[in-house]
Order: sequence, then C-alpha cells, then structure tokens
Amino acid sequence: MAICHSSTGAKAASSLQIVVVLVLSVMISACGVRSRTVRVATFSTLTTQQDAPNPALLEQHCPFGAPETLPSLQHGPTRVITHAGYALEHDSSSKIALWVCESLDPAFFEENATRRDPFAPEPTLAGKPRAELDDYKGSGLDRGHMTASADRLSTQALNDETFFLSNMVPQNGSLNSGWWSRLEAQVRNWVLDNVVHDANAITGGFFYDPAEEDPATADGLIEFEQIGDGAVAVPTHVYKVVVGRNASNELQAIAFVMPNERPQPGTALTVGIKAIDWLEERAGLNFMPDLDPADEARLEADPSPMWGQ
Repeated sequence: MAICHSSTGAKAASSLQIVVVLVLSVMISACGVRSRTVRVATFSTLTTQQDAPNPALLEQHCPFGAPETLPSLQHGPTRVITHAGYALEHDSSSKIALWVCESLDPAFFEENATRRDPFAPEPTLAGKPRAELDDYKGSGLDRGHMTASADRLSTQALNDETFFLSNMVPQNGSLNSGWWSRLEAQVRNWVLDNVVHDANAITGGFFYDPAEEDPATADGLIEFEQIGDGAVAVPTHVYKVVVGRNASNELQAIAFVMPNERPQPGTALTVGIKAIDWLEERAGLNFMPDLDPADEARLEADPSPMWGQ
C-alpha cells in the first residue's frame, strides 16, 4: 500500500514553501479515495462484432438458435464468440457471459485429455473489456466453469479452451465444488445412460433479487458484488438449461437455478428445478428463439419433473 505524506523544514525559503504547498495540493488530490465506473454510451462507433462467429459451431452448440436478449435486460455491448467446444455471448459491462451453449455429444466426454488448468483471459477480447486473472486473486471466489472441463475431455485443445475466463463466472467455492459439480455430473450421466440424446446445455449467471417478486419489498434495484480492478460482476444466481430428446425421440427440457452462495449440505438437485419461462423472464433471455412455438409452450411453461426418476 502506498502512503501519501510530505514534510518541509522549518527554515525553508518562502519560494520553496510555495512549491511545497503546490506539491501537497497535487498529492492530496492523488490520495483522495476515488473510483471510476462506466455506463453504456448513448452514442458510440464501437463495432461489437469484429470477428463473426463460426456459423457451423454456433449451430452445433445452439441448435435452437443463439439465445436472444429481451428488452428487460440492461447490459452493455456484447459479443458472440465461438470456440470449438462451446459458444457464448460476452457482456462487456459485467465481463462475464450472458450465456454459454454447448453440445452434449458423448464423444466430447471421452477421456483423452488431462486437466492442466491453463486459466487465461479470453484471447479474442484482447484490448477489449474482459476478465483478467488478477481480478480473481484474493476474491475468495472460484473461477466457475460454465462448460465444464469434464464435458470436454476428448482432446487436449478442447479441454484447455474451457479454461478461458469468458467461460467462467465468479462462483461460491462450496457451490462450485458441491451442488454445481453434482449437477454437471448428473447431466453427463443422463447423456451416457441414454436418458437424453441430441442434447445441448445453456449455462450462465444472472442477477436476481427475490424481493422484487413482492410489490411491498420491490425497489427495482439489484445489489451485487464485483471483484478485481476490472470490476468483474459476481452473479447472484447461476443457471443451467438442458434440452434434448428422450427415448421416444420427443423433445424434453429442464432448467436449474441456484443462488451463488454456499448451499445447505445435502441439498437435492431437485431443489433447483425451475420453469424455463420463469428463468427467461428473470434472466432477460430467450434461450431457444428458433424452437417450434408448440414445443416452446409445452417445454417452458412449467417446471420439468426430474429426469430419470
């Protein structure tokens, strides 16, 4: 920590005293507690899509269309990014992804790679707002994967790219290594056990306050934390939507939501099940914009029963 201070000798010449006063004024201003924040520019020539996402990869990982933001979602400039193993939409204001889509093809789970933990900032966002490794240092929060490392073990390159910070949110460690890890394993087991096939997942963090549900307690504001000099937003909740076909080749979908905090030990996965419509309204997203309207009404209005039971 830098400490601001200055002293002058009692016998200093008057001209020197004047200089010291000026220097002290500058130092006092420099030592004041000030912070900077940003708001969305009313006018900007920013090009948010400098490198177009790979359309084939986008279709592979988001077969029902890339999720779309609803007018209710307040966010800054965003950028859709495709990697071989997943696709995402990065929000420059929060410095986390609004959503991350991944194919759950079981071929991706084949264990041919070693988890090397090569954490790195998103390379396509070099020179743009993004999370940096230093932002997480000392935060007490995990770098929580959205597309899990264990979902991409078929090649070393696929596994390594899951460690880009764009594929992560600041996540409570107990949640990340406990309930969330169990959910990720359950989804892989559904795929491997043929409970679901042709499956995809949409995962992310969002900002929500249950007090907004009640007019008596709602104030239209959501308080959340930020970490690091880059002010990376800490989502209040995390979600995962899984969609695919059952043994009868019918589309099925299930959504899970959990507060980004330490869960009670032994919390069942079923506690997190929510209706997709409920989640879309609160996250400000339309997860599957190209879904047939009849399927959308059937799959999204009500919470799904737990699969495989």
